[in-house]
Amino acid sequence: MADELKKIMQKDPLHLADDDHPERKDITPEEFSKALNQIAESNDQLSEPASKANTSFGKSMGDAAINALNKRSEGPMEIHDVAPLLEAASYQFAKTMPETPHEYTLRRKWNNDKAFDEVVTFIRKHGKEEQFMNVTYIYLYHNGYKYWTMGAPIPETILINRAKA
Repeated sequence: MADELKKIMQKDPLHLADDDHPERKDITPEEFSKALNQIAESNDQLSEPASKANTSFGKSMGDAAINALNKRSEGPMEIHDVAPLLEAASYQFAKTMPETPHEYTLRRKWNNDKAFDEVVTFIRKHGKEEQFMNVTYIYLYHNGYKYWTMGAPIPETILINRAKA
C-alpha cells in the first residue's frame, strides 16, 4: 500500500477526486495523514539532510532531550522547554513535496519518546489551526519556522514537520 500511495501522492498529494479527475478516490484526512507518515518513514533513507549544521541525532539529540527535560520544572512544558528540542533535532528535506518546501524530523531519531511526545503535545496545545489543501493542521510558530504534525494520535505520530514561516 505504501508504494501505491507514494506513487499517487507524488503526483497529487491529496489524491482527491474532482470533476477533472473522477478516477481518483477520495481519502479522509486521517488516511491522508497516515499515508504521509508511511511515505516519510519509507523515504527516510532516500532523503538528504536539510541542514549540514544539524545532521547528527544519536547521542546529541538524546542529550539535548534529557537536558531539556531535566532542567524544566514539573508540570506542562513551556516554549523555553520545547525550543531547544526543536532546534536540536535534525531535519530531512521532504522530497515528495518539492512544490511545498518543508522538512521533517522523525521520532525514531530523537532517541527519547517522552520528549518527542511532549513536544507534539505542546505543538497541538499551543499551536493555531490553519487550513492547507482542505485539511486542518495545528501550527506552532517559533523563531521563523512553523511546526506541525499530521494529526495522528500521539503514539502513532512519527514525524514533526517544519517550514519557514
